[in-house]
Order: sequence, then C-alpha cells, then structure tokens
Amino acid sequence: MTETPSSEYLYVCTGSGESFGLLSYEGGPPTHEQRCLNSKCPYKEEAWHRPQTDLPHPPGHSPTELELCYCCASEIIQSGPRWSSFFCDPCRVAVVGLKNDLGFPPIPLGRHSIMNGLALTATAARDPRQAAAFVTATRSLVDRIQLLCNWRRVVIADRAATMHRDTLYVSVPAYLAFSYRHALPKPEMFRQLCRYFGVEPVPAGAADMTNEEFGRVRDIAIAEARRWARATGVDSGEFTYREAIFLFADDCYHTSIVVRFVRDGRTYTGELHARIGTDLRVVEGSDSCDAECISPEG
Repeated sequence: MTETPSSEYLYVCTGSGESFGLLSYEGGPPTHEQRCLNSKCPYKEEAWHRPQTDLPHPPGHSPTELELCYCCASEIIQSGPRWSSFFCDPCRVAVVGLKNDLGFPPIPLGRHSIMNGLALTATAARDPRQAAAFVTATRSLVDRIQLLCNWRRVVIADRAATMHRDTLYVSVPAYLAFSYRHALPKPEMFRQLCRYFGVEPVPAGAADMTNEEFGRVRDIAIAEARRWARATGVDSGEFTYREAIFLFADDCYHTSIVVRFVRDGRTYTGELHARIGTDLRVVEGSDSCDAECISPEG
C-alpha cells in the first residue's frame, strides 16, 4: 500500500513510546492492527498490550507503519519501508546537518545500516579485520538506536504525564493536539537530543538549518495566509503557524496555517495550505492558497 493510513484509531504506549491500534486507509474500515511489540515494555503483560483483533500486522519491513518522530516526538511519521527515516522532515534536516558537520552520523538516521554509512561488500567480508570492524560498528549502531528509542520514550512519558493522564496509554490525536500547543520547538528538541547523545556543543550549522530555514518558510506562509484573508474580505483574524513539511517529490515545503477570523459578523476557523519552493518562492499561495475546512463556528 502506498497511501498513508489514518492515525485516528492509534494510541501511544507511555511505557515504550510505541504506537499501537487500528489502521485504516482512505476512510475505509480498519484493515491492519499495529501492536506494541517492545519486549522490554513494563506494561507488556497488560491486556491491551496483546492483539485485540485478528487483523494482520501492517505491510512492510517494520511491524509499525505509523509512529512518532524519534526527536521531537510531536509528529507522526511513516515507518514501514526498510529505508524509513526515524524523523519528521524538519528534524531529519537537522540530523543530516549534524552528520555533515561531523563527518559521521552520531544519531542514527534509520534502521538500515546503509542509511548510517555501514556496508560490507562480499570481498571485504572475507577479510577478518574488515568483517570484525563491521560487526563492531553494527553493534554500536544497535546501541545508538536503542539510545534513540529511550530518548523518545522519556519524552513521550513526560509529555503524557503533563497531560495529567494516569492511564498507561494516550490517544494519538489527543497527544498530537497537546504537543502542538505545549511541546518545545523542534530546534530546541534537537539540541536536547544532541546533548543526550553526548554531542556538545551542538555544531552551529545543524540546529540553525532548522531554525533559520523553517523560520523563513513560516514567515512566508503566514504572509500568504494574510494575503488570502485580504482577498476574501477578512478584516481581522488569527493566523497561527502549524508546520512546514518538506517533500522531496516536488521539492517544496508544504505549509499549514491555522486560521480563525471574523467576516460579516461570523467567526470562521480552519486551515490554509500553501507550497513554498526551496528557493523560498511561493509555488501555490495567495489566491490559489488551498483552504481546508474553513467553516463558520457553531
């Protein structure tokens, strides 16, 4: 399957940081059950931790298809394919920037060894020294992936506790809504992750790449939302930046702005989307800005 499943029926386990629940595609009924398979989870004996349906695991090389970013833990990412990144796009930009600054990836980019610069050719495998070095490096990668999982687990557990939930798991939509309002900015989460991995001080280029680039995209997106508002006769309103996701398919940042405004005495709420190119020029915006669910309150 190529379409992204809905996270509407997913939960996040506060003991492992794993997402579990039912997956549905294109508004259809659930077709797969994603399970918390962490053998070290302190809640693994709980009834809800076991399979709840006869539905199969999600397709792909990972038993999970949707999970939370391993850096900010505030955005859903796809994780089924073997080349899946551990990070949402803004956080991945920062992690790749760190790798480029240091010349090696101290923070794992994904599960596959090749994504982290580790590979062993058939010829090299016959050399005992090269084979031994590869095994050592692979063990180090496994340890660092576990460290990354521990970081995400701690962040999720702390955030869930702040939500004043005494349950062992939290609805993913509720968790994401809380994170949107209360989580630290992604650049700060990245800096804290670096410190967790012992990378101190954080190289300037890595964090700034997220801070400055996405900051400019945010400003352009809000300006486009204001132009759209003026063109539709809005006199006053709130324009709250939500996110900018970079998609390689069309080399654009897909931006999202939450709007709440008054027009003709009625209050409207919804979301505006615009595409901004990597040269920071607007590809779609203003009059062509894609409006989603702009509707009157009440």
